[in-house]
Amino acid sequence: MLYTDDVPEQWERARELFAQLTAAVAEERYDDDYLRALIELQQLLPTAADGHIFYALYALAHGAVSVALAEAQAAYAERRVNPAMWRVLQTCYERQGDACHALFFAGLSCALYDVPVEVPLPRAELDRALAILSLSLHRNGLAPVTDAYLTMTEQGLQRSWGSYVGEFLPGYRASNGVTQLWVGAYNENECNNGKGVLLQAVKHCEPVLRCDGADLVTELVPARRVTQPVQIKIPPGETYALPLAVEQPSQYVTFTEQGRPPQTMALGQSAFRFYRLGQDTRIESAQPLIVGQPVALTHAPQRRKVVLGIFLDALSWQAVREHHYAWVPNLMRFFSPGVIFEQAFSTSEYTYPAYPAIESGRWPQHTQIFNEAVMTPLAAAQPTLSEQIHARGYYCTQVSGGGSGLYQDITRGFDRLLVNASALPAYKGVERAIQQLEAFGECDQYLSLYSMDCHPWHPATLQLPLAVQVKAPLAELVHGVTKVDSVHLSRTPLQLRWNEQGIRTADRALGQLFDYLETHYAPDEYLVWLFSDHGTPVYDEKYYMLSGYHTNAAFMLRGAGVPALGHVDELVSTLDIYPTVGHLLGLPVPADIDGNLPAVFGGQARTYVASTSIYPGQTYKLCLRTATQECRLEAKNFTDEDGRCDLRGAALEVYDRQTGARLPDAAAEPFLLRIREFTRLIDSHGLQWPEMRQQRPEWYQD
Repeated sequence: MLYTDDVPEQWERARELFAQLTAAVAEERYDDDYLRALIELQQLLPTAADGHIFYALYALAHGAVSVALAEAQAAYAERRVNPAMWRVLQTCYERQGDACHALFFAGLSCALYDVPVEVPLPRAELDRALAILSLSLHRNGLAPVTDAYLTMTEQGLQRSWGSYVGEFLPGYRASNGVTQLWVGAYNENECNNGKGVLLQAVKHCEPVLRCDGADLVTELVPARRVTQPVQIKIPPGETYALPLAVEQPSQYVTFTEQGRPPQTMALGQSAFRFYRLGQDTRIESAQPLIVGQPVALTHAPQRRKVVLGIFLDALSWQAVREHHYAWVPNLMRFFSPGVIFEQAFSTSEYTYPAYPAIESGRWPQHTQIFNEAVMTPLAAAQPTLSEQIHARGYYCTQVSGGGSGLYQDITRGFDRLLVNASALPAYKGVERAIQQLEAFGECDQYLSLYSMDCHPWHPATLQLPLAVQVKAPLAELVHGVTKVDSVHLSRTPLQLRWNEQGIRTADRALGQLFDYLETHYAPDEYLVWLFSDHGTPVYDEKYYMLSGYHTNAAFMLRGAGVPALGHVDELVSTLDIYPTVGHLLGLPVPADIDGNLPAVFGGQARTYVASTSIYPGQTYKLCLRTATQECRLEAKNFTDEDGRCDLRGAALEVYDRQTGARLPDAAAEPFLLRIREFTRLIDSHGLQWPEMRQQRPEWYQD
């Protein structure tokens, strides 16, 4: 069956008006005919972004800068990628004297479409301007590494690979006086200066940085840089832990507690150290200090002592189920007295769009984070789960993270983040989690533990576990030189053994953490949830990008407020993590999120779940699942850089989920309304900006 427009006459007229307006834009003809066509188009369009862009262009052409800016900002809130919109934003900010914001949008045009940056750098805000431009030129890799580290030299502006260790991580919304994340070197029981000196030595070493910084661990803490003595005020009867770092090797720092003589010591370069303060303390040094936010070491009865989120990247729950849970005995033992969702499905096929969707409770078309080639920060109006937990008074720590989402502002709310790119075995996260619990046991904590043990890779990309190397025949290990992205890996004996090994390894390590929790805390003192952002295709007999193996994700909970239901067959989405945790912790859950509170927690059961692939340069794909059926849509056209795709003529197929048999075309009819609702911001109906189409001719060969 082929998918068609719901109201063909309406969309035919909309395409005529759209063509008329884009032709006028190309001729810079913003007259009364343009305005009349725009008004009619706005009455026909179900989404507002195009109308806002056209009106912004009209207003700017007529000198109404503030109106043009407001319209362009409204368009940007809905759709982050559009070169015409970026030009309006850049021009408006320039005319208002806001060079930093203008540079951000000029950088986006340069990064995606190679448009030269022609915004003058402001001398008064040079450092911030360079940081903002670097952020928008960056190709959205893993923090704190960037391929767009900018410096001003005698020869002019220079771009290179770099790491922000020993600096503040750039942020689009950051400005003078706002606390930012400072990037330090993670140091646990090692030589004081060792890691800081090492990270500084490779700060601009391109071969190392191209390998994700060789997985050297960094520690990011919200902090401020001070050049004068600091007076830390401690309320009577309270105790705080203060994170402090220095920029120089063995830099001397003097502490003066109230009523006591000064004490001086040397701190290691770029490594945070925590100091327990029970009274007012003066801190000073001859060189600048990096001072974090003091952590109140107190417990509140309305909070849980431990809140723990465990993120096992790419754990395929369908594969685990089909192997009768033999690979995850510790997960089964710990979560069986809680809730284990068997029918949880991811929003996307890989981490880049799936992770922000989980953290915000919103579909990728609403976060607008799906295009790795362009910097897309999460909107401030979309609070993250960690933000909500932080606002509740928890001390929030990511004990292991991959750097994904830091540039996009997805990790808002964390007080401390330990980050490295891909060397993220669960056992390291477990040890850090236990250390964190013991160190800050006097306060209520939220810990996020991210592991990549379960994630499949091509052997040319990542070193294999030792047990897989030794046991695999040579014919399997010799893999050639062609790398394949993880979403396209095929079923081979090597991949199956590798994935099983990773799942068993993660489960074994997590067993230690579960034992620690059960030994040190009562069941009503903690809340633990474990989830994956997607699965893997390596178990597919016949490859389908949104198959159950690739999208049936893990989601399970145990602890305070979680009923002892064991295995549950209710359909849920990974979006539902946000409202579920919010419900259990008493957090304010935004009414406009896409997540749903499952029926087992007092909400309404979903009638269907959706998994989608929004990848520029590939066909758009959508899979809707009910309890019994699976509807697959695949466009015949490629997705553009803005995440939109012309869905006319897309293929529609419906399958029985139990037998796998394809059903007659008539079975697709009940899904049509759901598809149209879901793709409201995705289906372009052929309303495509000519400028964007011209930039990607290889995608659009008529």
